[in-house]
Amino acid sequence: MMFGRYAAKRRRERGLGKLETFDFLGFHFLGFTHICGKTRRGEFQRLWKSRRDRMRAELREIKERLRWLRNRLIREQAEWLRQVIRGCYEYHAVPANRRSVRAFREHVIFLWKLALRRRGQMDTTSTSRVEKLAATGLPNPKILHPWPSVRFAIEHPR
Repeated sequence: MMFGRYAAKRRRERGLGKLETFDFLGFHFLGFTHICGKTRRGEFQRLWKSRRDRMRAELREIKERLRWLRNRLIREQAEWLRQVIRGCYEYHAVPANRRSVRAFREHVIFLWKLALRRRGQMDTTSTSRVEKLAATGLPNPKILHPWPSVRFAIEHPR
């Protein structure tokens, strides 16, 4: 497996195709796929993307929990979902992973809409109402962690 600054050049020289990615099962980046990328200037950059199987497992747990919270007050459901989404952002909101975080939030809103619509036979919860509830109650996706070059930049007073 080739990964790193010169991986693209080496793969081209050997006649191999697309760059490889890998899932690292270490302590810090559990649940991320590592990808070789480039900056706008063409320099090597390591990118992270949330693993699909981990996100699906998390969404399955949310769906199961929403089934139990279905008949609670909407305010209580929104508070619980706010905490869940904030926890997801704390873990998955690394640079270059905005698309996965946004997709996670949108899927949670979809699951919430399904749970609200299943509250009774005569329920008339509209999509626009759920979107308004989500806009006011659930946090929007944003990247919380800086790039490693910023995070680990240490300056000595000497």
